[in-house]
Amino acid sequence: VNVSFAGEARTVKAGKDGKFLMRLKKMKASTEPQVLVVKADGESVEVKNVVVGEVWLCSGQSNMAMTVGRSKDFEKEQAAATYPGIRMFITDRKTSPTPLEDCPGTWYVCSLETVGSFSATAFFFGRELHKQLEVPIGLVHSSWGGTCVEAWTPMASLEKFPSVMEYKAAEDAKIEKFDEAAYEARFAKQLEEWPERVKQAKANGKRPPERPKKAGSPALSPNYPANLYNAMIHPLVPYGIRGAIWYQGERNAKTPEGAMLYRDLLENMTVQWRKDWNDKFPFY
Repeated sequence: VNVSFAGEARTVKAGKDGKFLMRLKKMKASTEPQVLVVKADGESVEVKNVVVGEVWLCSGQSNMAMTVGRSKDFEKEQAAATYPGIRMFITDRKTSPTPLEDCPGTWYVCSLETVGSFSATAFFFGRELHKQLEVPIGLVHSSWGGTCVEAWTPMASLEKFPSVMEYKAAEDAKIEKFDEAAYEARFAKQLEEWPERVKQAKANGKRPPERPKKAGSPALSPNYPANLYNAMIHPLVPYGIRGAIWYQGERNAKTPEGAMLYRDLLENMTVQWRKDWNDKFPFY
């Protein structure tokens, strides 16, 4: 596999599974859009408009997920949001019972058209860094509203927390009893009845019910331990990051016991992420 970028070219041999990892030399930050070219077996892939700068992982629950479009003075912020040096990768929301190697998502260049869908916390953080450091800033946004810290943590590291294992055991019992066919039938019936329920609510001057949402098996719940780590954090390793910002905690504060345990759970997750990247990066 031949890789070239910013005047540097290197060659590496892929493993039998087709995977390869190549590290380029340390580069100076640059706002100049360049092309990353990867060639192998007569095929070529080009990744265009690549800049060099700092990358931050931005994760958590709805506080991190809330967009610039919903933030204070959006029109004013939008009008001043032409920042080609700020980019955001938004990961698709997905769960998995096992660690995945890849995650779908899209890179967006900050502009008047795109900034409204950016995480507000991540954007304002990144904009401040961009102004202060005068380097491109990449923001990897991977969050999910209403989720607990356990879901963002590797499973093996959670085994030392009895209450987490008790919750997992209770969920596993639900999973064993889960009837996929029966659930699909109930959901189909809910969808079928929904228009009539909306009609009746409007006729009685009441608020119409929301469209039924498909939850599926408890095994794929975004709050099942490690499910979001497996699908939305593990695939990002070992992408080069400068650090991480985290905005989550309310989900774990539903009980006094949960709130007290949160300190240890958050420290554990931070330690595990740093182990994954083999880097004691800043975690805010």
